[in-house]
Amino acid sequence: MKLGKKPFKPSHKDLLYKNYRGTALPPIPATFGHQALVSNYGMLANDTLGDCVIAGSDHAVELWTAEGSKQAQFTDANAIADYSAITGYNPNDPNSDQGTDIRTALEYMRTTGMIDANGIRHKIGAYLALDQTNFNEILEAAFLLSDVKLGIQVPSTAQDQFSAGQPWTVVPGATIEGGHDVEFDGWDGTWISVITWGAVQKMSKEFFETYCDEAWAQLSTEMLNGQGLSLEGFNLTQLQADLAALTSVTPAPALVDYFVRVTGLTKAQADSVAAGLATMGVEEGPEEATGVTFYVEVNGITKDQADFVVTNLENEGYKVETGQK
Repeated sequence: MKLGKKPFKPSHKDLLYKNYRGTALPPIPATFGHQALVSNYGMLANDTLGDCVIAGSDHAVELWTAEGSKQAQFTDANAIADYSAITGYNPNDPNSDQGTDIRTALEYMRTTGMIDANGIRHKIGAYLALDQTNFNEILEAAFLLSDVKLGIQVPSTAQDQFSAGQPWTVVPGATIEGGHDVEFDGWDGTWISVITWGAVQKMSKEFFETYCDEAWAQLSTEMLNGQGLSLEGFNLTQLQADLAALTSVTPAPALVDYFVRVTGLTKAQADSVAAGLATMGVEEGPEEATGVTFYVEVNGITKDQADFVVTNLENEGYKVETGQK
């Protein structure tokens, strides 16, 4: 099993769940969770790659769509495609398997969406930072929204406990092996249920409080059925009103006339960049007849997609141009 969550970096720009919750919310029940609706979540390549954040997002969509109407199906190939688009992972370069920042993946899920086995993109309407030190807030968000994305630091005992079918509990003397994404989908009054490595895993509250270092609420209407209700009876009209109220995270109309061009590349760099952007449709070629330097260009994308690509490529030190055509 692989890990792959990059370290959490607090940001004053994050929208906080506590600032948007209403005052007339239903009480948190003693137990809740619909994680058993999905019979096989799938590993989604997280046994060989550090794509846990992407696999977790796909698992959340599987659950939401199972609750709402027809469960979406995902494959390893789908997860790898989004992993490449988000992080620049190149299947031909094992060193490019460097994991994912959760916040970056959530923004991708909001603007682009996770691709399923039928080529359908699944988006969220918004994402909100939760206070991982406030267990009641975590429970409330998981109950209302069916899923909370958790970032945890994995102790050296966790994989053995998982393989043995044992709950995750705190074991004195354990050391940290790295960061990991799991999806909080249920609570039975004693144990938390999370989805990880394609399975439902029990976690003690003490384990959560010891090792969780970030938590996110994700707003999706896919958990609603044909009558516009969730399994708890929440109403689509009210949820849409809540989404509309989050004006600062509501996407603008998606004009698809932007481009991103990366220049001054070696052939190897161009191939690597092109592979990472392959899901968007990419053009690659030499800048000059000598073929010494190369470019990679993506056309016909939205501004959000362009901004996302530019940020990631600039962070990797590439020279990037963008604009409208």
